[in-house]
Amino acid sequence: MLDLYEAMYIADPGLSEHEVETLAERLKAEMVQKGGEIVDLQHLGKKRLAYSIRRKRDGFYFLLYFRLARDLLSELRVGYRLNESILRFLILKKKEMPAQGLRPGEVRLPAQGLRPGAGDKTSPAESGEEEE
Repeated sequence: MLDLYEAMYIADPGLSEHEVETLAERLKAEMVQKGGEIVDLQHLGKKRLAYSIRRKRDGFYFLLYFRLARDLLSELRVGYRLNESILRFLILKKKEMPAQGLRPGEVRLPAQGLRPGAGDKTSPAESGEEEE
């Protein structure tokens, strides 16, 4: 059974646009070669890092959703650690794909269990109750 994963990659900012595209294609091809399935790939562009990694202050960000057998995930991680073009990566297991229109990192909270006006505080006069 193939599990759904979300992976964020930060690529070396010294790469050219062509090299960045080649890296993305290589990541996709490696995933398919291992029996995985690419669900979505988003190029998030070049962004400033919160702190320097290998003396780099910027990086090209990718967000990849894929399905892969759980036992092949460790092989994938080893390959990413050996790839000098990838500064950092993070792979998370997902239960389902996020809703369209959400940006990476944005969370939509479920509405179940909430009732209208639950957070509203009204004065006793507005609610029709008498003050004591």
